[in-house]
Amino acid sequence: REWGAVLDEGVTGYEIFRRSETGSAPMRVGEAPMGADTFTDKTAQAGQLYFYSVSARGSGRAGTSARSAEVGARR
Repeated sequence: REWGAVLDEGVTGYEIFRRSETGSAPMRVGEAPMGADTFTDKTAQAGQLYFYSVSARGSGRAGTSARSAEVGARR
């Protein structure tokens, strides 16, 4: 999936979260470098519907942003 990259000096990368259609809590499944706007989930099972969200990770006191709205995807 794709998202709009944050082009801010304080952003160092992104954390990607996934939950299953069974309503489980989101768990971190990967990361992407600053400027990236895609992530490929190589651990997703074929035919399974997942819901993904992304947060921007910052340096120093910037911390991590709130997670984005979720988007559904099926492998």
